[in-house]
Parts: sequence; structure tokens; C-alpha cells
Amino acid sequence: MKNKYPFIWGMRLALRDNISKPIRVLGSHEHVPEYIQNEQKLDKNIALLNYTQKIAGIGSWELDLKTNEVLWTEELYNMYGFDSKLPPPPYTEHMKLFTPESWEQLSAAINLTKEKGIPYELELKTIRKDGSEGYMWVHGEAEFDAKGKITHIKGIAQDITAKKIADEKLRINEERWQFAIEGSGDGIWEWRPQEKKTFYSNRWLEMLGYKPEEFTDNDYEWSSRLHPDDIAFTFAEISQNLSGQTDSFSIEYRFRNKEGNYLWILNRGKVVERNANGEAIRVVGSHSNISKLKQTEEYLKINETRLSLALKAGGIGIWDWDIVSDKLTWDDQMFVLYGADKNKFSSAYEAWVNGVYEADKQRGNEEIQMAIKGEKDFNTEFRVQYTDGQIRNIKALATVLRDDEGNAIRMIGTNWDITAEKEALAQIAAKEEAEKANRAKSDFLANMSHEIRTPLNSVIGFTDLLKKTQLSAIQQQYVNSANISGHALLGLINDILDFSKIEAGMLDLDITKSDMVQLFEDSIDIVKFAASEKDIELLLNIDPTMPRFAFVDAVRLKQILSNLLGNAVKFTLAGEVELKIRYQALDGDNSKLSISV
Repeated sequence: MKNKYPFIWGMRLALRDNISKPIRVLGSHEHVPEYIQNEQKLDKNIALLNYTQKIAGIGSWELDLKTNEVLWTEELYNMYGFDSKLPPPPYTEHMKLFTPESWEQLSAAINLTKEKGIPYELELKTIRKDGSEGYMWVHGEAEFDAKGKITHIKGIAQDITAKKIADEKLRINEERWQFAIEGSGDGIWEWRPQEKKTFYSNRWLEMLGYKPEEFTDNDYEWSSRLHPDDIAFTFAEISQNLSGQTDSFSIEYRFRNKEGNYLWILNRGKVVERNANGEAIRVVGSHSNISKLKQTEEYLKINETRLSLALKAGGIGIWDWDIVSDKLTWDDQMFVLYGADKNKFSSAYEAWVNGVYEADKQRGNEEIQMAIKGEKDFNTEFRVQYTDGQIRNIKALATVLRDDEGNAIRMIGTNWDITAEKEALAQIAAKEEAEKANRAKSDFLANMSHEIRTPLNSVIGFTDLLKKTQLSAIQQQYVNSANISGHALLGLINDILDFSKIEAGMLDLDITKSDMVQLFEDSIDIVKFAASEKDIELLLNIDPTMPRFAFVDAVRLKQILSNLLGNAVKFTLAGEVELKIRYQALDGDNSKLSISV
């Protein structure tokens, strides 16, 4: 007992005289350390129990079935919102703490425990004093005496409102997550590398055409279905994540389904748990079937290649102007169209400013602004000037993209070189002008020849009449010369008229049955006089196999032969001029004449 004070139980009795005055005190002391220590321990245990129950949110109670006395712990008072200094609430008040359904459950369970000693455990819905609902977990059991009779019922209660709310939120989140997963069509997997096992969701299996019982959780089931060409890089990506080099992985590879066909899979996952040594023990992720996306990408890639080839073949350049950031982007063909080396310019805009012909810049900018404002479509032409001074004509079309409020945010367009087209149009215009001038000339010649031929026919007619009258030799010579000159001039006018008709596309051939021998002889007669003056011999060499008659335009053919023979006589100084005809029979009634002078 050193350094400690002992616990003493003391009693005193005062002895008094006849007037009640104390004259003596009798007393006794008893050493009672064990009793006091036990009481202190009990107080400590009760305090510890109350603290523990407060931390755990658990209250306890006890019902003495003999006295019907109820005891509550302090935490139970706190849980139900009652003053712990007062006795537990009566039955009628206690009933109000639960919903009718929950109170009915609790009453039935307690009665069963009273009668048969069957313990119970329930989750009940409560009504707090502020009217809000909560949840309570309760447990109760019977206590028996030495004879097996039920003497007490003891129970505990725990406020699980927060847990219930958290569970409900978790359930809702899980439902949303599951709905999102199912809606996306993704399959979920969990891999445990240390156990060499992988677990798959039903959707994961359905994606590959399997039922749960058809697929094992062995690692080999997964790795054996990888496309041979994709194994190396797939395992390399996953290994980096397992070793902690990356936070997660996202891989696209081909994966064989039940039918033996390869699907394109997007596999995303990460390590979610490691052991004390840092080794991955749980990896979770998802599988997405991206086969259709891959097909679409391949289709777009092919179309882009075709479009690129078409644009390149057509010499079409594409440009894209982000109006918000004021960034202009050109493809390679645009630099070709502007005769610019893209490595020598800091931006496409600089190349545009330097390339557009100075006289066209202001108009080009104005038309761009009008398109942005929506006043007109951007459909224009302008010139560009190369560094060597060459000027090219450019056609430009563009579409303006707008946001929901109608603000211009982007402008995408095309350019192509129309210089050759411009030059062709200029040539066509020049040709049309020349043809117009030729038509005017031909019309003039036709009109003039017609106006001249009318009086000339009169002159020829009068000379023919004069030739039949009594004239002197000299007069006859003059009249003959005038008549011959008139005929020659008429022939020239007819030639001019025919030429103008040919140019105007108005000459029609008059095909008739003609005596070919007579036609050739008449052609020779026309130039006899000129040939005799130059002492030139005229020869007519006709193929004896040639038929005498043929269908030709006798007038036009005679004109042609007269011109040829006239030129031959004119440019022959001496000797002879021969008109040679060769005949060749063809199929049916057709034949071919080869005429040479």
C-alpha cells in the first residue's frame, strides 16, 4: 500500500445525555479496498462502453420481463433523440419512432423472442423527431435463468441511415455505370496476373459469340486469340503498364471471335492493385468492338486517296481558313498554283499576299468579306503572278461555315488554274470574229458579183446580137473580143460568187447525168485561144475504159478544169499541156476518175 491511500468503510454513533447533548461517540472502521476498486472498474467500463458505442453508432437496451423495467444506454438515447437523464420512453412513444410496417415487424420479432427465445435481426425504417426518415439495424436475443426460463431480452441497435444512403447512391451509380457500359456495347474484364486468371463480363463474351460456360478464365484463352502480327506490340504496351511505366494503356488490335473471324478491338485498362513488392495483382479494363469504325476509316482513307489523286490530276488546290484563330492552311497543290515554294514562306497567308496580282488584291479581299457577311457566295476569278513575272488566271470557290448564332467561324475553298481555258476562250472569240468578218466579206462579194453579173449579161447578150449583124472585119474582131472578154469576166464573177458561197457554207452541188467526153472537150476549148497564141499544143488523153456518161456537177467540174488548164497554159512557156483522165471501177455503180493536168 506504499504511496497509496487505503479505502476504509467507517460508521459512527453519538451518545447523548438527557438533554440530547452529545457526550460520547462510538465508531468502527472496515478496510474495503476490493469493493471500491470494483466499483471504479465498473464506472470505467461503462464509460468505455458508452465511448465505444458512440464511435460505432451502436446503442444497447435490456428488458426485465419480471419487472418490465427497460434500460437504455446513453448512445441509444442519442440515436433516438431523447434525453438520457430521463427514463426510456413509454411504449406509445417508442412506437412513433418507426414506420407502421417496421414497428409491426419489430413487435412480432420481440414477441417471438419473449415466447420462444428466438433471436432476431432486422433492418427497419425509422421516423426521426424532425420528420425525416432513417434506417436502423436491430438485433435482439433472450436471456435464460438456471431453470431455462426467459428472464430478460437484450438487444442492440445501430443507425445505418448513412450506410443506406451510401448504398443507394452506389446502387444508382452501379446501375448508371452498367447502363452506360451496356449502351456502349463494351465488355469488362479483370485480370489477376499472379493467379494467371481473367474474368470477363457477359457482354465481353457476347461480343465474341461465346456463352459463359464456353470460355475459361485461363490467361491462354485471351492471348491465343490475338492476331499474330499484333502480339508483340500488344504485350509491350501491357508490360509497360504492369511495370509502372505508364498509368494506363489503350491498344487497338485484331482478336479472333468464335467463328474464327478477326474483330478490331480497342482494349483500355490499368493496374488498380499491387502487392507489397509493387507487383500488379489486379488489372481491370474494357473491350470495345471497333471493327465498323476501322472499316469506315479504311473506306475514308481510300476515298481520301482517290480524292487526292483526282484533285492532283485536276490541278485543284484546297485551302482552309479558321476565321476565329485567323489561321490559313494550304495543301501542296495551292503552293503549286501560286508558283510558291512553301519552304520560303512562314505561312500560307504570306504566300497568298505575295502571289495575288496587285490589281486584283482589293477586289479579292472585298469578295471574301462579302461572303463572310453572307451578302454573296464566294465565286470569283483573279490573277496570280509568279516570281518570274508569269501571270496565271485562278478560279476560286468557297463555303462559309457558321456557328449556331450565324457567326462565320470557318471558310473552306478550292482554287484551280483556268489560264488555258481563258486562252482557249480568247482564241474562240478571235476565231468567231474572223469568221464574222469572212461572212461579211463573202456576203459583200456575193452581193457585188450579183450586181455586176446582171449588166454584164446584158453586154454579152448585145455582143452576141452584134456578131449576127453585118460588120466590117475590124468591127467583127472588136465584137468578138468584147464578147470573149465578157464571158471571161462572167466566169471570173461566177468563180468569186462560188468562192463566197463556199466560205458561207451555202454552195450546193447540182448532180446530173453528164456527157463526160463532151465535158472534157469543152474544157479544152475554153483555153484553145490562149494556147494557140503561145504556140502551146493541147492534148486530151481519155482512158478508153471510161463510160461516156456519169453523174457529176458538170458546171463546177468544168470551172475547176478551166482554172487548172488556164493556169497550166499561163505558166507554160513552150511545149504542151495535157488533160489526162484515168478510170477505176468500184463496187456497184460507183467508180473513180483520176484527173491530172
